[in-house]
Amino acid sequence: MPNRQQLIDALATLERVGRVAAAGVDARTTVDEIVRVVAEQMGTPLCSLYLTEPGSRGVVLAASTALRFNPHAPPRLGPGEGLVGLVVEKGQAVAVAEAERHPRFKFLPKTGEERFVSFLGVPVVQGGEVAGCLVVQTEQARTFEEQEIQLLQTVAHQVGGLVEGLNSTALIAASGGSERRELRLVGVAAAPGVAVGRAVVERGLLPLHAYQASGEPEVELVRLDVAVAAARGDLDRVIARLREAVGEEEAALLEMQRLLLTKGSFLNAIEARITAGANAYRTIREVALDHYHTFLRLPDPYIRQRGGDVLEVARRLLETLCKGQPEPAAETTTGTIRVANQISVTDVLDAPEQGVRGVVQGATTPDSHAVLLARTLGLPMVTGIEVGAIRRGDRLIVDGTTGTLYLNPSPAVAAAHRPPVSTTWSPNVPATALPVRLRANVSVGRDLELAAAHGAMGIGLYRTEYAMLTHRDALYAEEEQLALYRAAVERFPDYPTTLRTLDLGGDKPFLRLLPVQEANPLLGLRAVRLTLHRKQVLITQLRAMLRAAAFGPVRILFPMVTTLEELDALLAEVAAARAALVAEGVDHGPVEVGVMVEVPVVARAGGPLFERVDFVAIGSNDLTQYALAVDRQSATVGHLYQPLHPAVLLLIQDTVAAAHAAGKQVCLCGELAAWPLALPALLALAIDELSLAPPAIPRIWDALVDLTRAACAPLLPDLLAAASQDAVIQILEHHFPHLASHGADEG
Repeated sequence: MPNRQQLIDALATLERVGRVAAAGVDARTTVDEIVRVVAEQMGTPLCSLYLTEPGSRGVVLAASTALRFNPHAPPRLGPGEGLVGLVVEKGQAVAVAEAERHPRFKFLPKTGEERFVSFLGVPVVQGGEVAGCLVVQTEQARTFEEQEIQLLQTVAHQVGGLVEGLNSTALIAASGGSERRELRLVGVAAAPGVAVGRAVVERGLLPLHAYQASGEPEVELVRLDVAVAAARGDLDRVIARLREAVGEEEAALLEMQRLLLTKGSFLNAIEARITAGANAYRTIREVALDHYHTFLRLPDPYIRQRGGDVLEVARRLLETLCKGQPEPAAETTTGTIRVANQISVTDVLDAPEQGVRGVVQGATTPDSHAVLLARTLGLPMVTGIEVGAIRRGDRLIVDGTTGTLYLNPSPAVAAAHRPPVSTTWSPNVPATALPVRLRANVSVGRDLELAAAHGAMGIGLYRTEYAMLTHRDALYAEEEQLALYRAAVERFPDYPTTLRTLDLGGDKPFLRLLPVQEANPLLGLRAVRLTLHRKQVLITQLRAMLRAAAFGPVRILFPMVTTLEELDALLAEVAAARAALVAEGVDHGPVEVGVMVEVPVVARAGGPLFERVDFVAIGSNDLTQYALAVDRQSATVGHLYQPLHPAVLLLIQDTVAAAHAAGKQVCLCGELAAWPLALPALLALAIDELSLAPPAIPRIWDALVDLTRAACAPLLPDLLAAASQDAVIQILEHHFPHLASHGADEG
């Protein structure tokens, strides 16, 4: 058995290897970091990871700390070949003091393996099957002790979990044959719209191309200083462009990166390691990942997301540091889809100028700054996709409305998503001719202009919490809130502006307002539960909303109300805020008050609630999520999120019936409102208004032209009686085939 110190070392190795998984970086960087950490902890100059090839017992060299190989054409060993093949074949550890003397030894030419003598290999197991081999080697002949073998086996067990879902295909997709079959990958809908193009794949946020180290700390420090100065200048230019393109709010998103490039723990740690003898390139990568892991362990999810800023700063530094080094030729991006494990704000900002039509991200960060900016710019985006399966040049269709990625689609699928002939849009019928009113969902200031440009009939959902998530303290100040709300009201003087009170907690945590961290935040203190708990925050927001109503029509929307007691408490706060404004002589105006139906209990029995308010809004995203017990942002079970499931349609029907019985109109907000094929179902369900992302409004406007409630209503019994969402879709596609391919655009 290992002694106490060896157990401590094993735990340290597991903790460091586990941090690699938590980083959420791409497959290539993940395996590179795994072998680096294991080699360092085991005290060996060489650690290599081999993965089995699908459909065979052969293996491919996936990563190594010391062997030279082309990751796009890596060395392979056939079934049972070499000592690695023996490990995979037997599913047992193999330890040899002098590997060349073993009868199963096979040398990998041109890798530099000839200088290594000893060999220790252990199987990497996933789900009871051997998925690869973890190897350490030394330059001197030595016998590995039993404790060392057990340690590496323990680490390999952890590695098996880290590389679960990865295989040689995901890591070396570019080296395969020319035939590529069609794939439909389901991720998370991040930014609505449909884009078609060829893939441009960025395999790692931190570039891995060669760096020629000087070997002299003084020279490396000078190189670092030059890179920092250049990165600062580049970042300042990006911030200026962001401010000009989309406004001051969005420009503030990069302030964290600016801080990282000033003297502080990040740069100090890099300088210290370089002074101790490390080269600048390797040090920046390692310190960036260390800081990233530190961010991931912090309790505040907002701060955790700032770990992405660390990786983005590191990429800027490394790209500057490597100028003049050998690097691949730049790819043409016009008419393409950008694919990366982590999409940065800069990537999104540059997309329109570079001709990028859409983006695909491996990580699932639905409320990251890049995702918010993609929504603002109308750039279709899907997250939670295994980007290792995508090759450069693959034909892609990105459906940011449904969260679907089509890889090398068939002619039928491609035809269904063919872009329109015209790249401009203007209404072909007046708004009064549509069977429903189309309003806009907005989150940041730039959204208002997009909403107006795309024909929105006012604001159906203003997500006021995003200003707080961006600025941290913005919504504590009444005057700042008033300025935001007044801008929206004055931009749409003839239509209502629906201001939703803070919908924080759940999938949008904000630690400063949360008294405790909960195991199930989506079922805990969120939305009105949170604001009723922090009443001063609610009162400040209600005062600002009432004051904004002096400049035009305002509706106040309360999210996730579940009981009469909650609603009565909220209405009392509205009355109290109004009374205070009257007493102070502060101008304010009349407002309508509504509740958002997001939980099944309100959908089924909301009549008493609806009688007390002026309008009703259905939050289809959360209603679907709670009805089906599916986290729609999950990359693992997100495919079970089905907004057209018959059970969801029944809940919408109950809501509309109760609201109309109370004389109240119903607005449906959420991704379902931006899905053309769903429109006949929503009309049959008697929805009065739709509120959706501004870029999706033209597509829905055009789709509504040929639809009437009378034509859609007869389908309702069949839709409600269907067995699944697929069955609902089949019915809709049969009766409205043009909607299955309606409104695709180039992003």
